[in-house]
Amino acid sequence: MRISIAIFILVLSSCGETEKRSQNKQPEDRLERIDVISFKFEHSLRIPFYKVSIEITKRYNGIYLELHSSPKDGFKNWENTRIDTTFLIDANTFNKVLNSVRKISSQDLESSLVSGEDGTSCEIRYGNFQNAISYLVWTPGLDSATRKTEDFLMACKEIIIAAKLDPNKIL
Repeated sequence: MRISIAIFILVLSSCGETEKRSQNKQPEDRLERIDVISFKFEHSLRIPFYKVSIEITKRYNGIYLELHSSPKDGFKNWENTRIDTTFLIDANTFNKVLNSVRKISSQDLESSLVSGEDGTSCEIRYGNFQNAISYLVWTPGLDSATRKTEDFLMACKEIIIAAKLDPNKIL
């Protein structure tokens, strides 16, 4: 009986240690859980690049970037700006985007809670297939220092650059 109780106590203590180790994981371990970074953009008045959607996904066989861009409906002259493509990116590009996204502070973005009639809507979302953090900011380039949207704006630019587009033509 004493041996059974001793074994039971050993099992319980090892379970507690395993739980403590999982709670004390290093930030690098948590970074590995981020598999998806997405960016959605819409401009109220622009014709080319009216809507842009970029999704970067880590998969077992590589890191894929999926890009969709469309002009505003009804403007056939701008159909050449319609993009629908997927390509591989390297781990350095993914990590550069991820690091810029992780710099975004939700506290800073509380200063950006303004809206307007015309402008842009930018959303960055990152996480995995079950959990995600999402930020939605109206016209992040407007008074970015005052509204504290600089890190958000930089993350938008990094994602756009990863998609091989010019941020100046999008934002």
